[in-house]
Order: sequence, then C-alpha cells, then structure tokens
Amino acid sequence: MSALVNSMQDLDTISKRLKYLSEAAPEKELFVFYSEDGRRALTALEVYQMSGRFANRLKQEGFQRHDVVCNTLPNSPERVITDLGILFAGCTPMNAHALLADGSDLFHVLKVSKCRAVIVSDEANSNAHKVLQPFCKSDSPHVFNALHHKDLPSLTSTIVVSRKSEWSRPAFLDLVRSPDLETFVETVGPSDLAMIFCTSGSTGYSKLVARTHTEVFQLNIAWSLKMNPGQSVSHPLENTEKRFDDRQLGWIGGYPWATFSNGDSRVLLDVFQKPCSVKVKWDACIKEKCVTLSLFSREVDPVFTYASSQGTLGQKMVIITGGQPLPKPQLSKMLKLADEIFLAYGSTEVMFVSTLFIRDGDYEPFNCGKTGPECEVKVVNASGEVCGPKEFGTIYVRGQFVLKKYFNQLDEPGQQTTKAFTSDGWFNMDDYGCLDEDGRLFVVGRNNDVIMYGAFVVYPGWIEKKILEHPEIHDVFVVPVSDPELYHRICACVKLSAGSQLTTEDLRRYIDSLFSTTQREMTPVPDFIMLLKDLPVTNTGKPSRTEIRQMAEEKFGNKS
Repeated sequence: MSALVNSMQDLDTISKRLKYLSEAAPEKELFVFYSEDGRRALTALEVYQMSGRFANRLKQEGFQRHDVVCNTLPNSPERVITDLGILFAGCTPMNAHALLADGSDLFHVLKVSKCRAVIVSDEANSNAHKVLQPFCKSDSPHVFNALHHKDLPSLTSTIVVSRKSEWSRPAFLDLVRSPDLETFVETVGPSDLAMIFCTSGSTGYSKLVARTHTEVFQLNIAWSLKMNPGQSVSHPLENTEKRFDDRQLGWIGGYPWATFSNGDSRVLLDVFQKPCSVKVKWDACIKEKCVTLSLFSREVDPVFTYASSQGTLGQKMVIITGGQPLPKPQLSKMLKLADEIFLAYGSTEVMFVSTLFIRDGDYEPFNCGKTGPECEVKVVNASGEVCGPKEFGTIYVRGQFVLKKYFNQLDEPGQQTTKAFTSDGWFNMDDYGCLDEDGRLFVVGRNNDVIMYGAFVVYPGWIEKKILEHPEIHDVFVVPVSDPELYHRICACVKLSAGSQLTTEDLRRYIDSLFSTTQREMTPVPDFIMLLKDLPVTNTGKPSRTEIRQMAEEKFGNKS
C-alpha cells in the first residue's frame, strides 16, 4: 500500500479516492472509450484534473454545496468529467433523460429534485436541449445559459456541452484541459450524496433514488463478493481488471462503482454524437481483453452473429445480464460467446436481490438464483400472507442496501413512497414470483403487467416463455388491450429473429397450436398479434413494456 494513504478511512469519498489514484497511478487508464472513430482513454490524472477544472467553473458561476445538477449527456468522456465535476464542486449529480417529446418526464424529475441546472448536449439528437431551449433567456452559444421556467423555480440554467468550438462556446474537453483553470475540489463527507439515480420509468414517471459516498463503496464491495466469492476489494488498485460495460453511466446498473472505488478500467462506447455498431462493441471487448461483458438478452443475436463471422467465440470472460427473462436461445448463444453467465435480479431501489452463475444450458426459466446475507426476501399473496415454497405472490425485500424513502419525499412521503415502503422496512418490488424449497427466487414478471381476461387473472410471463420456444422469434411481449366485455383482450407483440420470413398468419397458426382446442373461452390465447421491427426501450436499455402496451392499445384497444 502506498504511503499516500494510511487506511481506507482516509479514502471515504469518491473525490479522495480519485485524488489518490491520480497520485499513485497517474497514467492508469480509468475509462477507455471506443467509437466508430477509434479509441480514446482517460487516465487517472486526466480524470481528476479535468473534473476539478469543471468544478472550478461551477463555483465561478455561483453553484453551492448540495445544489442538484441534472446530467442528460450520453456515455462519453464529457459525461464522466461533468458527473465528477459536479461532485467535486460539492453539488449533487442526478441522472435523467427527456424521453417524451414534450419533456414532461424530464420536467417531473427536475421539479421533484429541486434541480438548479441541467447539462445538455448541443447535438441534434439531444431532446433535453430541445425542450429546454424555449425557456432560455438567450440564444447565444454560451456554455452557461440563464433559464426561467415558471413551474420550476429552482432551475436557473442550462450547461451546454459541445464537441466543436462555436463563438463563445469552446469544445468542452478543450475547456477543461486548459491550464488557465485551477483544479477545485470541495471537501465533502462520506454521508454526502454521491448520485441521484432515476428509476427506469418503465412503470410511469421516474422516481429518485439517492446514494451516499459510503453506499457507493459498500455496494462495490458487496458486488465484488458476488462476482468473485472469497475475494473482496480492500484497497484501491488491488485486483483491478478491465470490464466492458456500455450501460449508462448515470444508471445504477451502469454506474462506475469499481472504477471509482478501486481503479478498475471501464471499457465502453462513446455515443456522444452517434451510436456505435456491434463490430465496435465486440472488437473493443476483445482488444482490451475484458474479463466481463454486460449484455442484455435482446442484444445477443447481433453480437453472436458478428463474433461467429470473426471466429472469436468462446472468450474467457463472464457475461453479466439481467433485467428481463433469459430465453433459452439467447442463453445458448451467450454460453458460446463466453464461458460463464452471471445473472442478477434487482432494482434501482435495492441494487441487487439475488444472483446466479450459469455455466451450462441446464437453466430453469425465470430462476434468478439465491439471495445473500445482505438481503432478505419474502413472497406475499393477495391476502397479505407469506407464501410457502412454490406459491406465487408479490416479492418483497429488505436489507442493507434497500432504500428507505425516495429523494425529497422524506418529510411528506408521496403515494409512490407509501405504496413501495412498509413501516417495518420491506420494499415492494411489484414483481410476481416465488421461492422454492432451496431458497431460489423465480421472477415471472411485474404485477402491473397483469391481464384481467374475463374472470381470469393472467400473468404474461409463462405465455411469453411458450411463444419464445419458436426458433425464429427473437422476443415477445404479451400485453393487455382494453375490451368492453372481458376488460382485457390479449395481444402478442413479436420481434422476429434476423432473416425470418414469418408472417402474422404463420404466427397465428403457431400460437394457436400452443393452446388447447377445448374450452377456448377459458384459455388465454392472444387475440391479436403485432409484429415489431424494433423494440422501444427505456433509458436504461431495457425493452419498454409500457410503450409496447401503448402501441398495442392504439391498434387493437376497444373502450366502447
């Protein structure tokens, strides 16, 4: 251990850890970005200095301790520096996006958080910039722009980040590389907030989850123990590895826990200006010899096709996945891409609940593994009674990392808080599942995905599982559409595998064949089928069941 630090107590905030890394290993690459234009790395010294210079600019503009600054930038070097610069200034970074054209989702979280400023990109694809621009007091291309919105009294400005120099707005990275700005780092404590995370919004407007510096380090240690049983991180720069993870830096599943905690190199895609191809993603993972690769099941097919064409299957790495059920075709391809799969189940409010290593194809659908000592799980039926083994109900969790309240609802809890958190510390996951005799957790789907089909309650997960057995179906979402007699009818929204020529008529015959021909009035056979070319996704990259349901409702719903 370097003489620069005597104990972990001396490194109890992210800013202290990064200062230590910048002095102990200044040339170590903390972030390695790949794009269609090539490779760009940020060393520990660059990260610390540039973040501190941006913090200096924030202080010059009058930002104060604990001011909330919302960051809407996509993954990029600019995103790393702005997030940390907010933190170095003593302010609180918050992640959010404007996914709706009118910006109502963004305005909601800005109001709840009492946000002071929003960081936006000036790129054409920045919806946050578009929806905020009408409220700016000037059209001049400055970095800091005064703003007024009558419904958002705390919001005073936008901070516009650019990759090109334009009049009074320099390219952002040139600005923070300038030696004319000194590095500034505010003194904060371990109990100060390190980040405000927005939930994915898959069930409505996002809710706000705040985490402290202490929680960042504790969560990293717990995650490290899950990934490498028996080996935890005790000091920065010990057991550091390269990990490919292009999940959003501001999302709890993509937050650079290990990089900030112990100096792991994070390899990811630079999407500031445009998305990257599968080729860039897989080639970066191979070139950097990453030990882990984060991959959703919906991403598997294009990656597998490209890796097969390059003869680079069978890598010595672990694929990290979660967020949705893992169909057997995707499971099989993952195990050809890498030698292990690490499946995690959790949420922004609880981090992770259960985990499972998968090393062969003998996987039971919906199995999410077992919980650890930091988390307790119970399953409750509609009467409020705790279910026995293999009895399905609503999943509740409590433990070390389970959130107690949503941000800015501590004094006057809103409906979301009172519904989600019980007085004795349990959090309602609003997921439907069961525990078996061995303590394994099976998660079928969300409670709000329930379909009221006449007198029957239908959970779509098991129907989706059966439909996914067709080799030419890439993904399927079974959703309700309104009906005046049955309350809901059922729609199967299908995305076909690449190259498939299946028609709606083919799918109808196949789906009908899955169900009994007797008592059809009591059988939840999908009444409608909708082919989807692309799946709408949430800001965390997961398919948005809410949007898919809206699409089906618009096409097939009948409320008359």
